[in-house]
Amino acid sequence: MNDELQDAIDADAITRSPLRGAYPHLIRKGVFKGVDLKLLVERFWRMDAMRVDDACHAPEVRFRSSERGDYVTGRAYTAMRDIVMTIHVGASIERVVEVLLHEIVHCSCPLKESHGELFCRRLIACAREAFGLDLDTSALLAISPEAKHRGRRAYAIDEVITDAMVAAKIGDRLRLDPSVRFDPPPPESPADVAAHKDAARASRVAERERHARAMLATWEKRLAAAKTRAAKWRSRVKGYERRELQAAKRRGGAS
Repeated sequence: MNDELQDAIDADAITRSPLRGAYPHLIRKGVFKGVDLKLLVERFWRMDAMRVDDACHAPEVRFRSSERGDYVTGRAYTAMRDIVMTIHVGASIERVVEVLLHEIVHCSCPLKESHGELFCRRLIACAREAFGLDLDTSALLAISPEAKHRGRRAYAIDEVITDAMVAAKIGDRLRLDPSVRFDPPPPESPADVAAHKDAARASRVAERERHARAMLATWEKRLAAAKTRAAKWRSRVKGYERRELQAAKRRGGAS
């Protein structure tokens, strides 16, 4: 079998894989239709067009899922470099990835930039570098946003970039890219499952023992402190008792 035929078979197998689907539990882990979005975050952040310092860490992204619709929403908290994305199962890979890129670009820009010209230029440059798209910066900056874009040119640019990604089949390319493709771990044998259960059980026992020892040490320390304080106050009470006894003897002798 020649290499081209094998590559075609491999590509067809991946395309037909159940991983093409959008599963809420995988979306929440950053996996969408066979693409590991967490790996894309780091790739996007380190692009030359992103213009970030090597010492700056990539944004933290929290993925949420919705089982209805085909929309994707994102919110970037630029000061903390945190991103929250909600992905609807019916969305395309291209739309998801473009929104992810959009939010990451926000995190690379000054805090007050919002959707200004700097943001738009950087978004276009990053899309060009990330996906090899032929994008005309001047033409995109001249776009007049429509009502559906809520008056923001950046959203109109998002739409053009997404359409170009779909035309270039970026979703299929990412699904076949071994550097961002999600490959699930191989199925475990019964012996492996049993071993993992035993290890988990041993870990729980060890944790309970650690906790018990820590609590014992805490209460022994408190007990020692309590004994010291009890001895102190016991000594004082005995002192008062001696005084009362001596006073009683003096009163008895006087009578």
